[in-house]
Amino acid sequence: MIEKNISLTGFNLGGNPDRVPQALGELFKFATDGMLKIEITKYPLADASVVHGLFEGRKTTGKLILVP
Repeated sequence: MIEKNISLTGFNLGGNPDRVPQALGELFKFATDGMLKIEITKYPLADASVVHGLFEGRKTTGKLILVP
């Protein structure tokens, strides 16, 4: 991650369900403030087997969407 200048931020609720509302509030604030970067790649449904191979081979990043 250092070589590619990538950062990762996460949180652990530590098995404490009482913290879920606060954690979700922080997550939504990151999203609305534009601090959350989500990579989404769309593929035609006809390419499902190709996409599965990419996913299986760990050649993807972000979220993959198959579009009918």
